[in-house]
Amino acid sequence: MLDTKQFLSAIQQIAEEKGISKDKIVETIQLAIAAAYKKDYGEKGQIIRAKLDPETGDIGITQIKYVIEGADEEGYVTGPLPVRAEEEKDFFERRSRERDQRMDQEP
Repeated sequence: MLDTKQFLSAIQQIAEEKGISKDKIVETIQLAIAAAYKKDYGEKGQIIRAKLDPETGDIGITQIKYVIEGADEEGYVTGPLPVRAEEEKDFFERRSRERDQRMDQEP
């Protein structure tokens, strides 16, 4: 089980050493948890989000689903859903690259 005091202390220490807000650190941890979950348990096209409560250490995993009006004759989803999944993927990849660049620039 997660030692909450130790976890909060580690987040605080990283924030102070790197000059990054605690919220950004928690957000990065949430993205990493969601990516790890999706890698091990997810399927292609799924949108997974993780929520971490830094006060309690509780972690929640959510799969985002969209209700659509219909599909084409062959049962394939048409419309904004596939585009939305690609946009989400691009967003997370861009955030990951930005984070890596910041980490490379820091002493």
